Amino acid sequence: MNIFQELDKRKVCYSVVKAKETLIEAEIDEFSYDCFILVDSRDVKMLKKLGFKKQTKTKHKIHQKTLDEQQTKEFDQIKDTLDLVVRNEFGKVYELKNNSFKKRHGINERNTEGKSIRSNRRPK
Repeated sequence: MNIFQELDKRKVCYSVVKAKETLIEAEIDEFSYDCFILVDSRDVKMLKKLGFKKQTKTKHKIHQKTLDEQQTKEFDQIKDTLDLVVRNEFGKVYELKNNSFKKRHGINERNTEGKSIRSNRRPK
């Protein structure tokens, strides 16, 4: 059972962030994506063995898990079943269709962009 099946089985409200990371070296401008799942801290007790870590850089009580390459592929297979709620130059945020992570935490779009995605912005 993959991580998304585990979350669905336990009826956990979650969001997936696919943040664009930019590497600037000499004259080469390349980027990749860092993909992670956000869950409510109240749900973390039932997810102990899945490796979620408390996110300290936000006022919201959430835990985060960075996805490895296999888990990112699993996400890519299911992302069409999720709602794309934020899409900008910093990345994308997906959430469950009938269980909004943003609404559950009172996160507005400006706050989501500023806190979740912009942390991976291009260095000056």
